[in-house]
Amino acid sequence: MGLKYCDIEWAFDVASLNDGMSDVSVAVHVPDGKLYARDDQGHMNFDEDIQLPEDACQSDDYVWVPSKRDLNLGTSLVFQFVEMEMPDAYPRVERMFARKGADSRFKSFLESRGMLEKWYQFEEDETRFALLSWCRDQGIALDDVTELPVRTEYFVSTDREKLDLPLIHQCLSEDSYWANGRSFEDVTTSFRNSLCFGIYNRQGEMVGFCRVITDYVSFAYLADVYVLPQYRLQGIGRQLLEKVLAHGALQHISRWMLGTRDAHDLYKKLGFEKLSEPDIFMEQLKKKRDAG
Repeated sequence: MGLKYCDIEWAFDVASLNDGMSDVSVAVHVPDGKLYARDDQGHMNFDEDIQLPEDACQSDDYVWVPSKRDLNLGTSLVFQFVEMEMPDAYPRVERMFARKGADSRFKSFLESRGMLEKWYQFEEDETRFALLSWCRDQGIALDDVTELPVRTEYFVSTDREKLDLPLIHQCLSEDSYWANGRSFEDVTTSFRNSLCFGIYNRQGEMVGFCRVITDYVSFAYLADVYVLPQYRLQGIGRQLLEKVLAHGALQHISRWMLGTRDAHDLYKKLGFEKLSEPDIFMEQLKKKRDAG
């Protein structure tokens, strides 16, 4: 019998005590798949058969089990969750974690939003993925895990710093029918004056984007909705739009509008319909450099 995931999880929890500053170290002897522990301060007693051999530090056969800090599963995981699930709360959570005692305040806040169980599941899933990835990289085989789970989720953010404006300009000016030929300056100006959304993969690469022109009270116009060609047909566009419509700052909007030539089916699934009173709407079209 070799190692199981629960063994690695226990070692990880031990290593993560006191925010990664635990006196207890746990190592895996890779050739035989066995855990060994060491307590630098003598606070814990281990069975003789799991005490770390004295020569372990000089042997490449031993690897130390990482802590939460080592795997970047601390506050960065919190902000990743907030960006994905409730981006409107990002500034508030930032303020929470600027002071001590943020963990308890964050969990209380999640409970008030009905998101606490979702956070626990997210944290568990991310931890499992990170630990299994670490095991794979170290050549550690686990008896009860046959393959690494594939993580395909994407997250949506309104952080302007994440937007890849050169890529956005390329997509709109070269590939879209509504903004063909639009200049980089005009693209930059339009996004600067809108509420912008980007959708990103786990490597932080932008895979889609859109913007909302709004007064935040009664009207919002959805514009420049775009998913990069290699990421289409995966439901990413719908995921992006669902997050846009659920954004906390846009919940008072009574009238949403958009224009589309070929995506009517997608928008119908999200509640959009043809104009109910087309006779009351008017427009003024002016000839410009682009068609947007």
